[in-house]
Amino acid sequence: MNNRGVLHKLMLVVILTAGFGLAIALPQLKKQADIRHARQALQTAQQLLAAEQTFYKQNGFYSADLAALVPDLPCQSVDGPKGTVLHCHHYEFALETAQTLRAGSQKYPKWLTVSLEDGTITCHHEDGSWVGERLCARLDL
Repeated sequence: MNNRGVLHKLMLVVILTAGFGLAIALPQLKKQADIRHARQALQTAQQLLAAEQTFYKQNGFYSADLAALVPDLPCQSVDGPKGTVLHCHHYEFALETAQTLRAGSQKYPKWLTVSLEDGTITCHHEDGSWVGERLCARLDL
């Protein structure tokens, strides 16, 4: 019976150690995934910005059909109440105004605003959203 008690204690220590390890590692893994998704959205926004500026130079106006501008994006075009929305895995891209493209996160109150006229990309978040604040800070805009 003594060997069984030692085995149970050893198993308890292993299970507790694994549990604490997961409790510490999982939030960090989720945070890194959120940062990776935000960077992917930034890259997509940069691609759309370059395509819109090229389209504007050729036609004199910006295109509302974002999916046609960059056809190799892994996003699908969806007609929404405010117009066509480019629905990507974690973000949605849409023309907010005639010269502003907005990328909204589906998970957090955070978004990217792309000015098509001057080519600037800014990151915004709701007041008090520390997750949005941290993600925007990691994008180095």
